[in-house]
Amino acid sequence: MRFGSNPPPLDERSLNDNALEWHSKAKPVEEVSDGVKAFRGILCELLAGDPNTFLIDEPEAFLHPSLAFRLGKEIASSSIEGGKQVFAATHSPQFLFGAIQSGVPINIIRLTYLTGNATARLLPNNSVRALMKDPLLRSSNVLAGLFHDSVIVTEADTDRAFYQEINERLLDQGDSRGIDNPLFINANGKDQLHRIASPLRELGVPTATIADIDVLNQGGSNWTNHLSAYGIPDQQHQPLGTQRSNVWDNLSQAGNPKENGLGLLDGQNLEAAKNLFETLKEYGFFIVPVGELERWLADLHVSRSKHVWLREIFNAMGDDPNDDQYQKPDNDPIWSFIGDLKYWLKDAGRKGVRK
Repeated sequence: MRFGSNPPPLDERSLNDNALEWHSKAKPVEEVSDGVKAFRGILCELLAGDPNTFLIDEPEAFLHPSLAFRLGKEIASSSIEGGKQVFAATHSPQFLFGAIQSGVPINIIRLTYLTGNATARLLPNNSVRALMKDPLLRSSNVLAGLFHDSVIVTEADTDRAFYQEINERLLDQGDSRGIDNPLFINANGKDQLHRIASPLRELGVPTATIADIDVLNQGGSNWTNHLSAYGIPDQQHQPLGTQRSNVWDNLSQAGNPKENGLGLLDGQNLEAAKNLFETLKEYGFFIVPVGELERWLADLHVSRSKHVWLREIFNAMGDDPNDDQYQKPDNDPIWSFIGDLKYWLKDAGRKGVRK
């Protein structure tokens, strides 16, 4: 990255093309936005200034997300070229992703202050690079979870959209079961849930997962991976594995678990299943008690085909809060299911997440 004796003025168009190229039609500096002025000032100081250490507070302020991404990339690149160290405080995932994409060594420190407790957790560069090399984690936008109060990981994008809409309606109606500022992430399969939840929990981000009931049919290493990722002590793995196997056998013998869920069971078998679900819930591992996603809001009587269910359930739920047919929070178990998620996510004594 080169600077001559007269560095070129930057405008928004030039920043989108190449932050430090000459542009004959660039606007005068007084005509560009405050964000673009700050963009230029930061880079000029990094490249031409004397200090070896820079502290920058919210460099992405007043910038479009695409420019915040570019700024993160340029700051990281400029710091390494100038042999300087930069500490940047940011609330922008785009700025962070830009800095990471530069290839420059990046350490991430997540600061939180909740319920009177301050925390600082480090994600070192080697861990950052490992996360970004994993196609699943990269495509899932996992690091965006650092900028949210909590994360909920679902099996598929249909699940993500539905649970997010349910939560939005709880919040819109002022229902106490609604979760403030969560990020819903799609894991592309129940066997991948733990891969997204684990790194977020290591950073202290309260991260819950939702799985259909057939996750109980996953034994061996698949089941152990879940238990380990959710912070369940090793000593409990074997007994929980036995419980899982017994509950699934009882469900399968009684009918179709995905269609009827815990409704298939009664007596001691039902109690055993509920005990297993409650134990897993204590660690933020939530299993759908009605069987699968498509069994929620059964009273709306929509097609349960996975290809059309989301579209039809949203149509049946309505989109006008003033319409009598608009689906609002009621006694259907889905609303309380989200309420249970909120209770775990907001519980300072929750299990399975670094304090």
